[in-house]
Amino acid sequence: MKKTGRKIIFGLVTMGMLAVTGASAIVGEIPAEKIETVEYKMEKNDSSLVSGPYDLKWTYDRNKKGQYVTTFDEAINIYITFRQRYALVNIKGYDKPVLIRAMEEDRRDNLTYNVQVYTEQGKNKPLKMVGELESDFPITMKDGVIYANSSRSYETYVVSSDGKRLVPKDYINFNGWSGYTNSSGAESTRVSYKGDAIKVSNLWKSTYEKSHLINFVPGKGNA
Repeated sequence: MKKTGRKIIFGLVTMGMLAVTGASAIVGEIPAEKIETVEYKMEKNDSSLVSGPYDLKWTYDRNKKGQYVTTFDEAINIYITFRQRYALVNIKGYDKPVLIRAMEEDRRDNLTYNVQVYTEQGKNKPLKMVGELESDFPITMKDGVIYANSSRSYETYVVSSDGKRLVPKDYINFNGWSGYTNSSGAESTRVSYKGDAIKVSNLWKSTYEKSHLINFVPGKGNA
């Protein structure tokens, strides 16, 4: 089947988006190609989720010796430096606090496009870096859900109920306007989604544009 390519330019200029970005206008460019598929399956490396999970280890001397970080307090006071930012948040479907670290350095606002997400695993156990997100749009939150959209897809994330993984909740690819939505992070509750440019634009406006930037504060480490 020959693909017919077109691009839909839509202005994300609403009060919600203005509040999120602080900008006067944001223009998103979404590829809208007709493809011969019924349901889009997210492939590896085709999302904002770029790595994870692993246990957090801090290297503290020239000999590259290190020790595991076991609590949020240790992470905030030692591992996350004053040049970086962090936030303690609640995530939908997970009953304990979650630590989000903005990866950009020397920023003092709440804007970020790259975060790592950590959970505590219990007494004397290393923190788990459950997932890292790199997005093309500002990373935001609403109702315990993380929004990390790429230029190719609408994406939301939550932490698994056992606190060991960052998992996709909703995923819609702009190439075909298909994917899935979900009431949780469990694969068993996913609902197949097939829409069009208008439906996805309306979903974007009713969710992402009403979300908010994460309220970060500087870390306290001196490393």
